[in-house]
Amino acid sequence: MSVLRFESEEALRFTITSGLVPETVLAEPARTWRDDAGGVVVAPRAALAPEAMRALAAAGVGRLPAASDSPAAVVVGSWVELVRIARTREELDLDGPVLFWLDEDASLVGLAGELIRLGCDRLEYRRVPGGHLLRAHAPPYYSVLRARAAFVPEPPGQDKVWVAAGFSHALARFLRPAAGALVLMGEDGARSFPDGAFDDIYSIVELTLPAPKAERKAKGSAPRIAVPLRLAHGAVLDAPSLWVVRAGAAASVERLVASLPEEVARGLLFAALASGEIVLRLRPGRSAPIEIEGEAYRAHPAIANLFVPIAANVEPPLRRDRLRELLTPDPDEVVWLRAEAGGRFTVESTRDDAFEPLSSFVDYVIDRDRDKLVPWIRSATFDFAPYVGAAEPSLPAPEPPPKPEVGKGKRERKAAEAPAPAPEPRPRSAPRTEQQPERLRAARVDTSRVAEELASVERQFFELDAAADAPERLALWARMAVLDTMLARAHDAALSWNRLVWERPDDPAPAAAWAEAEDLVVRGAPSATLLALVDPSRDHVRAIAARLVAGSDPDLAARVHDVSLWLDRHDGHLDVRSAWLARLAISKLVGGDRLGLARGRDRLLSRIHSGLSLERDVPSFLRRAGRTRDVAQIELLAARLEALAEIMAVKRRRSATEAEPKLTRAYVRFVVAFGLARVGRVERARQLRDEAASALPANDPIHSVLVRAYVARVGQALEGLAPETALPADVSASFTSLERLERYKVDRVRQASKVLEPHERLDPIAAFQRGEADPRGPEFAALRGEGDPAAIDRMVAEIMTQAASAPPETKARLYDGAMDFFPSLRHERAHAHLRAILESVADIDPARRVQVLEEALMLAGHFGEEPLARELLAAIEPAVAKVGAEGASAIAPVAAGMLRTLRRFGLRVEAERILALLQQAAAGKGTPNLVARLHTAGALAFLGQLDRARPVFEEALAFLRGLQDQSVPDRLKVTGALARALGTAPIDYALAGMAELEKGIAVVTDSFNTNTHVCLSVLDFVESLVLGYVSDDLAIDPVARRHLDDDEYLVRRRIHKDLQS
Repeated sequence: MSVLRFESEEALRFTITSGLVPETVLAEPARTWRDDAGGVVVAPRAALAPEAMRALAAAGVGRLPAASDSPAAVVVGSWVELVRIARTREELDLDGPVLFWLDEDASLVGLAGELIRLGCDRLEYRRVPGGHLLRAHAPPYYSVLRARAAFVPEPPGQDKVWVAAGFSHALARFLRPAAGALVLMGEDGARSFPDGAFDDIYSIVELTLPAPKAERKAKGSAPRIAVPLRLAHGAVLDAPSLWVVRAGAAASVERLVASLPEEVARGLLFAALASGEIVLRLRPGRSAPIEIEGEAYRAHPAIANLFVPIAANVEPPLRRDRLRELLTPDPDEVVWLRAEAGGRFTVESTRDDAFEPLSSFVDYVIDRDRDKLVPWIRSATFDFAPYVGAAEPSLPAPEPPPKPEVGKGKRERKAAEAPAPAPEPRPRSAPRTEQQPERLRAARVDTSRVAEELASVERQFFELDAAADAPERLALWARMAVLDTMLARAHDAALSWNRLVWERPDDPAPAAAWAEAEDLVVRGAPSATLLALVDPSRDHVRAIAARLVAGSDPDLAARVHDVSLWLDRHDGHLDVRSAWLARLAISKLVGGDRLGLARGRDRLLSRIHSGLSLERDVPSFLRRAGRTRDVAQIELLAARLEALAEIMAVKRRRSATEAEPKLTRAYVRFVVAFGLARVGRVERARQLRDEAASALPANDPIHSVLVRAYVARVGQALEGLAPETALPADVSASFTSLERLERYKVDRVRQASKVLEPHERLDPIAAFQRGEADPRGPEFAALRGEGDPAAIDRMVAEIMTQAASAPPETKARLYDGAMDFFPSLRHERAHAHLRAILESVADIDPARRVQVLEEALMLAGHFGEEPLARELLAAIEPAVAKVGAEGASAIAPVAAGMLRTLRRFGLRVEAERILALLQQAAAGKGTPNLVARLHTAGALAFLGQLDRARPVFEEALAFLRGLQDQSVPDRLKVTGALARALGTAPIDYALAGMAELEKGIAVVTDSFNTNTHVCLSVLDFVESLVLGYVSDDLAIDPVARRHLDDDEYLVRRRIHKDLQS
């Protein structure tokens, strides 16, 4: 049997509260004594698993021979008795019961009388040996402070174990009093009393009236009071979101749309009333930085379809349900309160379905200097003979419609921009074919008709059963390029054009057409003018890239060195395809620059390490499919996330040392903001992010660092970057600047948070014990904030050399940490390091070996090294077969990561074989095996095999329904694994399971030493639910996800192919 030695009682408390000793061991008897050096020696009766022993050894806990003993040894009923109570900084929670102990010399009646006079009359008492016990519900704070001995239940929700008020005991939940007894734990130790029934205090209290009772008869029913509602001035800064245009409404709206940017027009709805007025309303989630003629109204903060005048409030203030009953009983009506004199108002309304998009009733007409555009129109003709079917019709020119009235037809708007110099027609290097050419129509565009055709082509794209680079799909990209250009959707058009260039590098026509489309966007501005811009826009950079690819501007060829440096500074504006095509063009202009191409490749692969950027690299129709697979479903996901933002208001048990609710609530809101950003609720995500940041003390170093990290994660989610994207270098560097204990607490949050650290395997306890500045080890402290690629390359090489000759466990730690920086290395150097890892991990423990090789496999996929990926897989499979039940729980979480990489290389059969091995290893009982089975079930659901995954999901839900039978740590492990696994299931099944999970918050709490800043268990619980709701497989349509994965593969394949040719 193991005998453990702790340096001090504080070290013992730290080890216990950090969760290093299993709870099943803590609840069992043990022998204990103090040695001559003051250390605490514990010989537990329950055996510790080898994994737990290794963790304790890494944390600095000593191990003595099993035969060790001492004459001073005593036997304790559980580890509870080894730790004394400690004063807590948490404010007393006196909403529940408090137990007062009064010895024979104290006055029971005196204390009871004082409590009754102060309004606390829920009192019970009983006689016990040596005195009395008085139980009060929610007693006054003053009385508890004055009492000689007041106790509160620990943990809350039971009545057998009580701890002195203002103190806490880290292990009180494990104390099991003898049957028929209760225990009071004070500073002087614990005392036990026989349990028994309490009597109501009023059985010994006699209450008297100061005067005889006098009966008074009521006069009758009170008259009803009429309280008129009125509008009163209020200091409200909300922006208007509804306008009513009355006098000259039609003319006012014409003036508006003639000067309104198209992007703003898309965000407006309008309704033409029979009385001649026009009502304009903002779409939800839009803002209007514009002035609109008419009466301005703001949205009521509590009722979505009610609008009140700007700077006015409805008085007297009423409950939302009462106000809705009076003013907006019909939810399908839009209601506004028209102000009148004296605060009076008139309720006006119209049907919600009367509103239509303003942009759909506008025709954009370019008729100023139309003759100057003729050369451009002629030069914008191009052919798609290799990949557009001969039967594809060109877009017919619409017939000019009669001018309608507002609300009954479309209005024309004159383009007010200054005329641009028309570019000269570009020479055609490809001969024309007999096919009817496509033309970019600059003269007149029927936006509704073009938009309908574009929507039809997008539907065909999703319905087409063909490879991502199939000719049939390229024909659709060609049509979308033309239609997006006609609709002035410059970014989407560019993404379509450069796909054609990407897949047909020998055909100059798409490149020429792309350059012409970009010239229209920048109004033909010369390249020299664009290159002189210090802060160019995305359109400016894209125009330079298109001209480089088309080879249409001699000025760029003459200044190729300056252009290359300019792109180095500004290519972050470009999508990955445009950036690589521009680099290829520069290389060709200088006669072949393999070194420059290699640098460009490394920059781009580092950028897409965690996947393509939804905002930068993916067309809007794929983004819409990815974020709003179904409007009703995405609304439901957003509503579930909104509810989680207020989950701290749910009544639940809290430990005496739990962090202030306002602190934990702030971190919960950061996590919810991350989730809302992932499903496209941009404004609400920003609002929650800002509220959370402002709620935390700015002068606290722990809060300051964590706020920076969470703000960065929310920002990345708002940009559409993958969750696995690395934190900014300055944020990572800030971790190393903390003091030792501060760093430990921050690392504990990072260890628990998959939002902050989706892949990092941190060991903050071991780092704290060793006094290291980085939880990965001291070797990585300097790397975290390093931005120089050469320095990163050198330091990684040093770590790899050190790892090659290190003991197995150290080797695994060094390899695991070094691979975090491989995406920043040159391709050839990273490949060499991955090869070295593959050839030197045979001596590492199988479970740890699988973790290391899995990360190497993911990086091989990132670099497009399919042969190396197959070799890594061949090494992983036998290691998985050797892990056994104990190791299955450690490696099961990597299953999903391996699946995505293996699917990218078409190795689905191999993936299913590894899953079968994991299922076999995790077939036993216990929480670790259940968690392992959940990870494999999630992988099965990901592969479309829900029937095989469902029994494991149901088993986990049954486990969580046993509220009183499971420990909080075990519940959190199962909750997190189940939420992530459900995220891979079909959405209806997943949402039903997630709703069941939310009920578990009632019993989540902890006594960890991170409670000075946040309750880690509550944050962990909420984060598990958020990540389940916004998992890629739940929030992104499966068809769209497949296209995104295939697209990423095509990008990587082309980049590697170009460099090898």
